[in-house]
Amino acid sequence: MQHAINISTRGLGLTCPNPSVGCVIVNKNIIVGRGVTAKGGRPHAETIALEMAGNKAKGSTVYVTLEPCNHFGETAPCCDALISAGVREVVVATLDPDKRVSGKGISRLRNSGIKVSFGVLEKEAIEVNEGYFKNKLHNLPFTTLKIANSIDSKIATRTGESKWITSKAARDHSHMLRARSDAIIISSTTAINDNPSLTCRLPGMIKYSPIRIILDAFRRVPNNLEIFKNVSNIPVWIFTSIPINEKINQESIDLGVKIINVNNDRFGYGVNLKQVFSSLSGNGIMRVLVESGGNLSSALMNEKLIDRLVIYRAPSVIGGDGMSAIESINVSSLSDRLQFKLIRIEEFDENIIETYKVL
Repeated sequence: MQHAINISTRGLGLTCPNPSVGCVIVNKNIIVGRGVTAKGGRPHAETIALEMAGNKAKGSTVYVTLEPCNHFGETAPCCDALISAGVREVVVATLDPDKRVSGKGISRLRNSGIKVSFGVLEKEAIEVNEGYFKNKLHNLPFTTLKIANSIDSKIATRTGESKWITSKAARDHSHMLRARSDAIIISSTTAINDNPSLTCRLPGMIKYSPIRIILDAFRRVPNNLEIFKNVSNIPVWIFTSIPINEKINQESIDLGVKIINVNNDRFGYGVNLKQVFSSLSGNGIMRVLVESGGNLSSALMNEKLIDRLVIYRAPSVIGGDGMSAIESINVSSLSDRLQFKLIRIEEFDENIIETYKVL
């Protein structure tokens, strides 16, 4: 099962709107088949593993990180494929939170005479697909806020200079975060000031770039920025409160940009963030990476939309007049503070990467 979980991570950021599942088929203590959910979510991991195993799947034990599906979608149910292959036993890490599946897949297999057990390395399997679980259980994507700052938590100098606070090794690591995300979000201010492309710029990784999303309530972002130069290959979505028929929106649509209308935000940030994230979930987005300035970071924290915080900390000090990583979140007493649990520390070329989860 651990091997199935390990290979399931290969599909992160590629299988939207489906989870990234790993499947390993063992016969007489030999791995005869393995598979990971394919790009776009089809075919499923079980189908790929069974195809690899061929006739050796008969009488085998199948290890799969998520309960096999038992409903017809774009493909036939995985349960039917497992039954037809004549497998002897199926070991499942965790039940599927999708109401169309949850428990039904296991019942189908058992009713066909296949031995089924579940709950093996369940926590680890859920962690890999935390975006899928949050999408199904809470109708929201799993959101990671990435911050690159100095020792004193500054993301830029007082003049706005920020390239580069962290080392190249740390920045390369952050591009892996992009590759494992379904979408990356920036504010209109970041789009205008930094003019980023938001692609995965590691060698051979451009094709793994996520959907690029700009939060631009009042359509301040011009259509001639870097982010709009390869929309046909890497999608760009803009969330705005400006009507779609406005000229600037129509110009964006002509470029291939997807415009999504939302209401204004109650904190005065701009777009209604909860509406944005609910829309993302409804569009099958499961894993979101946010790269922004202090205003958007604080607004997301105020709305309790952050699940994980990844801080890239460089060995430098910018000082009190620098731009802060997080602006005011209206904490007047310690009991109101947002609390996190440190889950991992890594070092890249003298830069420290701290990963926290929200408590």
